[in-house]
Amino acid sequence: MTHLPCPAPPGQRSLPRCLWGRPFARVGLALLAVYALVAVAAPILAPCPPEQARRCGEDPYRVPRAGYGTDPRPPGTEYLLGTTARQFDLAYGLVWGTRTAFKLLLLINVPDFLFGILVGAVAGLAGGWSDRLLMGVVEVFKGVPSYMAAFALVVLLQVNAIPYDGQLMAALVLTALGWMGCAQVMRSEMLRVRDHDYLLAARAQGRGPVGIFFKHVLPNTVIPVIATAVTDIGPVVLYLAALSFVGLGVPDGYADWGQLLSHAFDTIHSQSTQWHVIAFPGLAISLFVMAWGLVGAALCDVAAPRWVRGGVY
Repeated sequence: MTHLPCPAPPGQRSLPRCLWGRPFARVGLALLAVYALVAVAAPILAPCPPEQARRCGEDPYRVPRAGYGTDPRPPGTEYLLGTTARQFDLAYGLVWGTRTAFKLLLLINVPDFLFGILVGAVAGLAGGWSDRLLMGVVEVFKGVPSYMAAFALVVLLQVNAIPYDGQLMAALVLTALGWMGCAQVMRSEMLRVRDHDYLLAARAQGRGPVGIFFKHVLPNTVIPVIATAVTDIGPVVLYLAALSFVGLGVPDGYADWGQLLSHAFDTIHSQSTQWHVIAFPGLAISLFVMAWGLVGAALCDVAAPRWVRGGVY
């Protein structure tokens, strides 16, 4: 990978400026900014139709329906982007589905990131049997396919007629099985910096382990972990969309991109005339995943010289 120089002088390099100096990072950040604006402005961009105020008033994530027919309505009619085969408003579902995507990412990736930092830091600092034990647990968890585990758990609950929130259950499973990459990267970074001179000097000055970690260790190790966490967002989005696609993630009629895409199955033989049913949800998912991938790749590019030189940006 080619490492582009940071636009700031060597003594003033910062993560935002290094990141902004990469064109593909700017594209990814611009896309994420658009998605964030859509999520924030969802009530304005996709207000609930007056005739369905009761349905949306109870839960704004419930997508309005245009009846119970089987033929999707084309774009440009009374519905901006048309409807799905089950007559759900595509524009409303896509806009509010943006909020769903960000909400689930906060539920899954933030706990994964924090827990991964904790486990990796403890393993790297403690060393010895603690390190071997924690990394053994990491290897065990890495051997469990997260998507299949979430799929199996939700199916098991359905078969046994146990009440559950499919969205929350899928998020919990993916959270429990998604922290290992951050933990491994954090551990390797801890092993890299724990014997550096500036840490030895901090210990000699009498600073405690907690102060040393937050003031000296974390700022010099967190960028590669952030890069790993951001890179992992794309697969999580696809996992959640796949669960909704097979009808296991969210209830029917919930504003979710994967579920909107699943409605295209009903018109799979009519895509030449009903292309919008698959094109709009597919484009929303693809651009969202691509945006996180571009930002994650840029972060990896920024972090790579740290691994090579052992320096600090």
